[in-house]
Amino acid sequence: MRSILLASALALTACSDDDTSAASRSTAAATTPASDAPKPTDKGRKAKNSTRKARKAKVTGGVGQAAHGKSPSGNADHGTAPAGVHTVGQPSKVERDAGMVARCSDGQVVFGFWQGEYPSPIVQLDKQVQVDVLDDPCGGPARGCALKAGLLHPWATPGQKSGQQAFGTRTRTVAYTLLQDHSLAGETLPKGSKVEVLSYLSEGLCAMHSNGRMLEDMCPGTGAKDDAIWKAEGDPNPPATQLVEVACQGGPSGWLVVDPALLGRKDVREGQMRGYGEIDRSR
Repeated sequence: MRSILLASALALTACSDDDTSAASRSTAAATTPASDAPKPTDKGRKAKNSTRKARKAKVTGGVGQAAHGKSPSGNADHGTAPAGVHTVGQPSKVERDAGMVARCSDGQVVFGFWQGEYPSPIVQLDKQVQVDVLDDPCGGPARGCALKAGLLHPWATPGQKSGQQAFGTRTRTVAYTLLQDHSLAGETLPKGSKVEVLSYLSEGLCAMHSNGRMLEDMCPGTGAKDDAIWKAEGDPNPPATQLVEVACQGGPSGWLVVDPALLGRKDVREGQMRGYGEIDRSR
C-alpha cells in the first residue's frame, strides 16, 4: 500500500527525445484506478521493490530527500527543472526537493510528474500534428507547435516518444489544521499544527509540508477516522491539469495541456497500457 512511484514523482528532469536517461514527469488529471489497472509484471514488481528501498531514505536537514529511482524501462525519472521555464514564484528549496517546479500567480503549483501508479492517458499521434502549447507551465498565451508522430507518456521508450522533454501536474495546494495530535512520516505533530498538502502522488500517498519540513504519508481522507483528525481550509479535492513539455518541430519547446479536448481530436488516439511500466501503440 505504501509503495509509491517516486519514479514518477519527486522531481523534474530535462531530457532530449533520444536520451536514454529520459525522465518521466507530468500533470495529472486522470489516473487508472488500481482495481482496473493491469497487474504488475515481474519487471514491475522489481521496480516497486527498488522504490520501496528508495523511500526509506533518511530525512536530512528537515527535508525528505527525493528518491531518484529508475523507471521500469531503466530510465532515470527525476532531475532538475529544464532551463527557460518562466514562473511567477520560485519554489523554496524544501518544495524543490519534493519536485515542485513552480508556484503560479493564481495560487496553483506545478509538480514535475504525472500523478498515480499507472499514469494516464497514453497520447498516440499517428502522424505529425499541429497543437497549441504554452511557454509557461503556469499558463499564459498559446502558440502553434508541430509535434511529430509517436507516444506521449512517462513510460514511452526512446523509439516510441513524440518529443517529450518533461511532464508536470498543475493543481492547488490544500491547507489543513490538525484537530488532534497526529503522526506523519514518523513525526508526531501536535494538535493545531498547519499542514499543506502539496500534491497527490500515488496509492493514497501525498507530498505534504509542515513547519518547514517535507512529509510524505497517507493523504487526508484515506483513514476511517480522518474527519476527527483533519480540518480542510479549502476544497479538499482540487482539480488537476496534466502537462507535457514537447519539442516543437522547427521551433522552441512548449507545454502541451493533456485534457479531453486533446484526446477528442480526430488526429489523436489513446495508446495501450500493457502492464506496469509498459505501454504500446493502439493498432
